[in-house]
Amino acid sequence: MGGRLTGRAAIVTGASSGIGRATALALAREGAAVALAARRRERLQEAAAAITGGGGRALVIPTDVAQAPQVAALVERAVDAFGGIDILVNAAGVAYLAPLAAIDRSELERLFAVNLFGTISACQHAAPHLLARGGGFIANVGSVSGLVGWPGGGPYVASKFALRGFTQCLRQELRAGGVRVCHLAPNYTDTEMLARAGVAPAVRARALRAEDVAAAIVFAASLPAGADLVELELRPTELG
Repeated sequence: MGGRLTGRAAIVTGASSGIGRATALALAREGAAVALAARRRERLQEAAAAITGGGGRALVIPTDVAQAPQVAALVERAVDAFGGIDILVNAAGVAYLAPLAAIDRSELERLFAVNLFGTISACQHAAPHLLARGGGFIANVGSVSGLVGWPGGGPYVASKFALRGFTQCLRQELRAGGVRVCHLAPNYTDTEMLARAGVAPAVRARALRAEDVAAAIVFAASLPAGADLVELELRPTELG
């Protein structure tokens, strides 16, 4: 399978659905070998079958990114299978919305465990391998909610603001070693998360597709080594 990323190896978290799944498939179409990570093994196997059926290479690694030992094992298995890694896409995420008076501490901790701590763990374990290859690419999938707050969004918005800040710091730490780091900030994207949040079908019909965000990630990963796409805000044309 030829393409812009032939010979590269990638890890994608949240690969069982939505942006993660779309990104895994898009990377594979461009020639990358892909390790697919998420909690739902059956969904991962379906995505892997789509990749291998098209002539690509896929590895299924069920992972809960909120569990640091599982993240460490994910990276090591991918490195062992592929001989190293070049790309890390942190697309795993959950949503929890509540006004201040109704915020539940356990829900808040789970939110940050996935949206922030899971990404930090993945970057900690993957970065040494990227640096060992002389460079690589990390995409952290945030949200427009990491750029502006809104009533009732406090928990989710806080996790995405934190992710954006971490990503900016990570870029400064790794760029001297040739590792490029990009923060993706998509707005409404028609995924399972959006449906679970109760967004009306009429709005979802005008939202971004997961494949739109995946295309942006592949574009950033495919840039020449000297070009660094630092942040990308992606909005659906019809929703502003």
